Amino acid sequence: MNDGRMKTVLIIGGTSHIAKGLIARFLEQPDFRVEWFGRSAERMAAFLNSEQLSGNIAFHGGYEDLFSVRGDALINCIGAGTPDKLKDDYTLWFTVLEKYDNLCLDYLKQVNPAALYVDFSSGAIYGRETDGTGYRIDPNRIQVPDYYALAKLYSEAKHRAHADLNIVDIRIFSYFSRYADPNSGYLMTDILKAILNKDVLKTTDSDLIRDYISQDDLFALIRCCMAQEKLNTAFDAFSGKPVSKLEILAAFQEKFGLRTEIAELGSGSPNSTASVYIPKDHTAGNIGYQPRFTALEGLIRETSAALKKAGLE
Repeated sequence: MNDGRMKTVLIIGGTSHIAKGLIARFLEQPDFRVEWFGRSAERMAAFLNSEQLSGNIAFHGGYEDLFSVRGDALINCIGAGTPDKLKDDYTLWFTVLEKYDNLCLDYLKQVNPAALYVDFSSGAIYGRETDGTGYRIDPNRIQVPDYYALAKLYSEAKHRAHADLNIVDIRIFSYFSRYADPNSGYLMTDILKAILNKDVLKTTDSDLIRDYISQDDLFALIRCCMAQEKLNTAFDAFSGKPVSKLEILAAFQEKFGLRTEIAELGSGSPNSTASVYIPKDHTAGNIGYQPRFTALEGLIRETSAALKKAGLE
């Protein structure tokens, strides 16, 4: 994709957390045109207006027009929902993801086999063990945290089987941006919500190590993938350096006045049982990707932007 002409990027699931950050970045690039597909063009238009974003973008309410637009890249931002929104219907991790993944594969086959398909996978495919030996499962004792991992693992395997197509699976371990919904039920959104509402954050006394990739570094990784002539692989998305929960809390207490309280809490995230949940593979460096921010730097940067947007900084 280095011929100098304007590139057309198709984004489906355009009102998701990740999609908003990517759209904001693409609109800053004069050599890209964005074709947005989603269920609510009105919501996306309202988002762009609220963020004072403008650029070369077209809206498509629904997915009926997808096969009539020829794109250079197709980015699938559709998810099955956060743990809070699933309401224990974990079948959505299989049915929704499969439905739209097949839609994207059909697009490549029928419209432009040379286009790059970017799908978001998850570090969950490595499992809850931390010894680096890979995902292990007892087929007679499949548990809820296994559902999401298996859905993503299956998707990656299906993509590798389509060896003639350009497909990259970007494994997101942890992601946070200024566009996060404070009610999503994750650690960082709980922290953001507490700061916005001037509440006390209730958290456990256990420490965790996570690697949050910022929207800028994720965009940079995608640009590196788009620059390749041929690509059918998966990459872990990593920052300059992971961060522990205790480091986040200390930094946010100092920077944003976060107040905390130790409490016993339940768990809704499929990866929250892992004390260490960080990328194990840095081969994205082989295609020129170099993260600009550490996890903590990205978190502070994006939280500052969210607070500024809310008029609190």
